[in-house]
Amino acid sequence: MKSGDTYRFSLSWQADTEERILAGELLNKLGNSKSKLIVQLLCEYIAANPEVMNPKGAVKLIVNSARAGDKLTEMVRSIIQTELAGTTATAQ
Repeated sequence: MKSGDTYRFSLSWQADTEERILAGELLNKLGNSKSKLIVQLLCEYIAANPEVMNPKGAVKLIVNSARAGDKLTEMVRSIIQTELAGTTATAQ
């Protein structure tokens, strides 16, 4: 939902797989920095799958299991490390 110049969303999912639990635990650890990570990941997803931004028709998401993609896992780790390093530097 957009309110002025701010987007606000609520996310929830069942903790019924290892991937979902890991995702939930990471987002909990990130605190207020989670939005930075989500925006970065979504921008990279859109860059790799520009058809999802088609203004006409339904959005079709292309989701692969995190276990199936070592490249995706490494990309997420890199982004998380960058964000956590920035958060640590800011806190000091």
